[in-house]
Amino acid sequence: MQKLSIIIVNYKGWEALRACLDSLAAYKSAIIEFEVIVVDNCSNDGFFTVFKTDFPLFTFIENSGNNGFANGCNLGAKQATSDLYLFLNPDTVIYKDSLDKYITDYIKNSDIAILSCLQVDENNSFYKQKNRFPTFFSFFGISRAFYKRLFKNKIEKSFKL
Repeated sequence: MQKLSIIIVNYKGWEALRACLDSLAAYKSAIIEFEVIVVDNCSNDGFFTVFKTDFPLFTFIENSGNNGFANGCNLGAKQATSDLYLFLNPDTVIYKDSLDKYITDYIKNSDIAILSCLQVDENNSFYKQKNRFPTFFSFFGISRAFYKRLFKNKIEKSFKL
């Protein structure tokens, strides 16, 4: 059985997080044993303790501040017990067999270091995500600002179905 650590970074996204955690709690697999680690970036709104009670099988970590997604990911990874991580946004819902496919694809392609997934809307249609990885011009601060201004229509169009 393959072990997987699922790390979710949250900041005041409790409604979406509930749907995500419900989908993970209901997920059944014969090939994956997974843990769920939720890092809350100091939402400080009282829901942290509610969620810890509602989802006792999951690990909850309260960050010292809203220190960003990467910081939350690193904090969660430090608590992980697996060598295989899946980082999720709190608005992710896990569909039947999706984690099994993730693991199967990883095992088939053991030279893969990073996998990503396609986003699906409520109609099971894939969002247009081709060529959305950063380029030299879209990665750095000042050049990214110019890039976004110069190609605003192209960027907006690529996210519409």
